Amino acid sequence: MRNTLKVLRKIIGNPGLPEMLLLALLIGIVGGFAAVAFHYLIGFAKSTFYAPTTAETFMDVVYSLPWHRRILAPAMGGLIIGPLIHYAVQEARGHGVPEVMESVVLNEGRIRLRVAPLKAVVSAICIGSGGAAGREGPVVQIGASFGSSVGQLLELGPEQIKTLLCAGVAAGIGGTFNAPLAGMVFGVEVFIRKIQMKMLVPIMFASVTGAQLANTILRRDSAILDTPHHVVTNWRGLVPYVGLGLVAAATALIYQNALYSAEHLFEKVPIPVQVKPAIGGLLLGVLALWTPQIMATGYPVMVDALNSRLSLQTVSVFMFAKILATCLTLGTGGSGGIFAPSLFIGSMMGSTYGKILYSAMPALASNPGSYATVGMGAVFAGVSHAPVSSVLLLFEMTRDPLIVLPLTLACAVSSAATRSYQRRNIYTAKLLNRGVDAEAILEGMLEPDEVVAGIPAGEANADLVAVSEKGETRHSK
Repeated sequence: MRNTLKVLRKIIGNPGLPEMLLLALLIGIVGGFAAVAFHYLIGFAKSTFYAPTTAETFMDVVYSLPWHRRILAPAMGGLIIGPLIHYAVQEARGHGVPEVMESVVLNEGRIRLRVAPLKAVVSAICIGSGGAAGREGPVVQIGASFGSSVGQLLELGPEQIKTLLCAGVAAGIGGTFNAPLAGMVFGVEVFIRKIQMKMLVPIMFASVTGAQLANTILRRDSAILDTPHHVVTNWRGLVPYVGLGLVAAATALIYQNALYSAEHLFEKVPIPVQVKPAIGGLLLGVLALWTPQIMATGYPVMVDALNSRLSLQTVSVFMFAKILATCLTLGTGGSGGIFAPSLFIGSMMGSTYGKILYSAMPALASNPGSYATVGMGAVFAGVSHAPVSSVLLLFEMTRDPLIVLPLTLACAVSSAATRSYQRRNIYTAKLLNRGVDAEAILEGMLEPDEVVAGIPAGEANADLVAVSEKGETRHSK
């Protein structure tokens, strides 16, 4: 192994663009395979916890099981992943993106290689056993871990390691959601906050490679989400989407703050941390007796909302139930992403908004399904403060060019409204509670060695305000 590394270092040397593209190709291939492997890992976990079946969908399987199996399956998943996370890879706790961001702002993009396989296994068990989480966080952490490790093994500089880290993120996102453009932009918008051609081109290369490889293996040749045809006849039809953006912002704030309130609540519960994911799974199983649709990722249920197959009461209940379910899964220490829950919550919120608006002003409103589609992107834009990534993700997942205009408008409104009310987003809030103001560092207002470290969550706020004010004063100068 050492001899191989020596040869690679000699070949790569101080890499320019051709060498970085070669490394990006390697990372894209691994990222694509990782997205496929993670897809099958989740399927294997589902068949293990809920028994192999000939039923067409996950919901059909859940409905066919006795009530005690439906309660115990997510609890058993939590019982397995709790000790794994605590003793083997604590970075796998939660949704993963904050840990990658922390490595970028404080550790020059360096992540341990073993995070990738262990994160995949832990998250697959969590989601496969019914945990209300998604695939975005795990694939981001898996891709970032591999990209960072390649840079470290070749002894590259910090900027090059961060580039390869973002290339891994782009390959994972592109391969998982068939969204190469969104994968590329997500890495840049969330982790770098600046565009440099020497960094952007390798990230693009890895994203396309990962997406194409996963599409070939999984035989995907169409949009991931089946959505109705969207039509905006004139400028008046765009007005309701401004209101949708504001409602999405309020929903995003409720979702984000509920999640971290749940984390703080369960941190105070005097029981071993290894057992908490099992307790969260048990509570989730009880909740799912009445609303099993909120388990796992819930994509088929979203499609029903997008096509207006659910009643107003149903979509309203599902929205709040999914927020609670995600809090029980991730707030107790489970492992998975926040993207799929954001889409689920956004589709139910948008459908609720659309149905109410359509009944009140049918001449002005579009099909309720259009508001559900736009709501998905708007809620994610609100929680992530990444409106460009949100627009591209939803466009690539629906392949509907006519949705772009209202989607862009709603995502911009939602992102601006949430950021003006609360500077931290769902990723940086976790770091802020640890005393790390990632926003200030990424925006150049603070240096990494100026962050407040080691402060308990309950005591951090006052000091962090002072740190932010210091950064803003320096930035204004």
